[in-house]
Amino acid sequence: MKKVLLILTLTVAAGWFWFNRAAASDETLLHPEDAEYFGHVGRPADVAFTALDGRKVNVAEMKGHVVLLDFWATWCGPCMREMPRVKATFEKYHARGFEIVGISFDRDRQALQGVVQEAGIPWPHYFEEGQGKNLFGLKFGIRHYPSMWLVDKKGIVRFISAGRDMEEKIAALLAEDPDQKPLSLTNPVGFLDRAKEVVASVKSHHETDSPTDSGSSGGATSLVAAISRFASNTPRSSDDRPAGLHAVRLKGVLASVSRPMAMLEADGHAFSLVPGEEMKVKIGELIVPVRCDAINGARVTLSTSNGVVKSELLLAQRVGIDPQP
Repeated sequence: MKKVLLILTLTVAAGWFWFNRAAASDETLLHPEDAEYFGHVGRPADVAFTALDGRKVNVAEMKGHVVLLDFWATWCGPCMREMPRVKATFEKYHARGFEIVGISFDRDRQALQGVVQEAGIPWPHYFEEGQGKNLFGLKFGIRHYPSMWLVDKKGIVRFISAGRDMEEKIAALLAEDPDQKPLSLTNPVGFLDRAKEVVASVKSHHETDSPTDSGSSGGATSLVAAISRFASNTPRSSDDRPAGLHAVRLKGVLASVSRPMAMLEADGHAFSLVPGEEMKVKIGELIVPVRCDAINGARVTLSTSNGVVKSELLLAQRVGIDPQP
């Protein structure tokens, strides 16, 4: 029985850990151009309009749902080729709380209405009359089509390259509890707390079903001990990094032979650095000079201006850019 308890506990804990890790981790991009959107990650998706069919749309009022923002147009070949996959994904996950909001860059109302009707697209679409710039295109700095973002159950932009691993990202966000902080390798304490909850639940269920002896919970106790050791030995990127650099996150690495670049974020503000470059960054109430010492593959070394305080950031996968001739 101890083995059964341990296996069940490990399975549940690992499942929670993996889904939340996937949703909280830095993102591998489908298009290098998507790196320009990193500054919107972690911010509310401020999208509200009256749709082409008259529906009122406000993403802020869609909390509890996972929302795909699809920036597209009927005249965009890649958008039209992607539409069957997007529609199939909507049909697969809609019953579980997945929604799509289309932001159309069309100028021809009839063309847009024709495609929506012919393809049987059920979600609402933003359409802007006239020949001016698209309101949301300007607001979010949309540079290519389709651009697809995923918004979590709290209404926060979480992924800005949803075209890559779309279903995995959607499933991870749907699995999240909106009242719980996302778990990840950089949040081991949160993982420990969640694992303890799982262990307690499984142990309680086991004790209810059958009498236990003094050794019946040994597997669960060992798991908690192991997780505690893991948490105590794992750096916490939000707390334990050197003062001044604790709020800096690595969002991506643009890799080229001649000029690799680190895409970074601090307190919701995106910035980029190449090796040897320094920038003054506002972190809380402080202005901190942050220098990029080196970029080695997916590993970026930062320091303060005097070079004494250092921090190493690691991205799981790089964003590749072909070197310029």
